[in-house]
Amino acid sequence: MARKYSYEFKKYLVTVIENGIMSASELSRCCKIHKGVICNIYNRYKHSGESSLHHSFTRNEYSRDFKLNVLTYKASNNLSYEQTALYFNIPSASVIYDWNKFCSKFIGDNMSDKNIPNSKKSKHSNSTDIKLTKSDDSEEVRQLKERISELEKELYYKSAENAYLKKLEALMQSKEQRVQQKKHK
Repeated sequence: MARKYSYEFKKYLVTVIENGIMSASELSRCCKIHKGVICNIYNRYKHSGESSLHHSFTRNEYSRDFKLNVLTYKASNNLSYEQTALYFNIPSASVIYDWNKFCSKFIGDNMSDKNIPNSKKSKHSNSTDIKLTKSDDSEEVRQLKERISELEKELYYKSAENAYLKKLEALMQSKEQRVQQKKHK
């Protein structure tokens, strides 16, 4: 169970780090708190200011759409789990990691940038690549190539979302069938 720290204690940790009195590692040993917790408090302070020190997280329930939006945003902006958690004000980066891991079971790949197709790696790249000579290379062609790449990424995400929703629906139907079977017994 997560411990809740007071505003004053969080402010103390931030002040000590900012003034260079101790590093996060030294504070970790001194206060007997995991270094990751201290770094998380400090990073939230740097990202959101002093108001983040007042905020205490509670257990949140996130919708399926929100989770997919978070994973899509993380992948499309090439962010780490920590950066994504800060951006969406999610208490722990491990929450996003767990969502990604769960999705990867049903989609087959995790939603990282290395798995996002672009026009050069796409299965359909032969049909979408435009062969140019140096004299034909123009702004319009460059924009078309970018648009094709964007559409391929969007298709990838929609396919991933579709696979996730199908699996979720199958799981829900399975659960309903078990409930029905228990009622008939």
